[in-house]
Amino acid sequence: MIVLSDGPARHRLGWRWTRVGSGGASPWYVVDGIEAWAAYVPLDAASQSASYADITGNGRDVTVGDTAPDFSASYGWYINDFGMYLLTPSFPQQADQSQTMMIQFSDFSETDSFHVLFGNSTENGGFAVCPSFMGMGASFYNGNSTGGSPNHTSGSMGIAGNKAFRDGVESHTAIGTYGTPVGGQLAIGADKWGESACIVKVQSAVLFDVALTATQMGTLESNMPKLS
Repeated sequence: MIVLSDGPARHRLGWRWTRVGSGGASPWYVVDGIEAWAAYVPLDAASQSASYADITGNGRDVTVGDTAPDFSASYGWYINDFGMYLLTPSFPQQADQSQTMMIQFSDFSETDSFHVLFGNSTENGGFAVCPSFMGMGASFYNGNSTGGSPNHTSGSMGIAGNKAFRDGVESHTAIGTYGTPVGGQLAIGADKWGESACIVKVQSAVLFDVALTATQMGTLESNMPKLS
């Protein structure tokens, strides 16, 4: 399928998405020549097992936590119970905040009071995004934290360095600096780290081991696989 717009066309071939521009084809997870550390696209995946693949080719597939999420190619992963989450390999989290994440999701609803959508911890030194914090709005962690109203129920959440992003737009005040990085695996939709489970559908997620600029985050958000 080819989606035509005023900007670059996006070709969706099975579960691999490519952005086509004047310079030729480049994968959406390569931004200004910077390739993602890992990228995942359950939306339109050929099967549930295929949805776990790191499509960069770097081999950093996600693995199932306690229970596999539900899956449909039409919406991606559906996480709707405690213990239902996925884990990335160990991510090289840096104390200078030089890392980036973004996740595209829909239909978030609260099951409790505190929800880690993507990340490792909300303690000092954590790297995570939460659509709701005690019902008071979204929160973003890369060392310390930032955030605020409203909750973020659909679209994208991201972090690049000390900046938080909602739907590709820089939001909130800067994130404070680190204590000691938590490091290790990152979870998608987890109560793995002792927080509350999300009820949410996930279409795509990506990690970079560098901090992208605000402009690059806008480009990334524009081209990431998402619901129409």
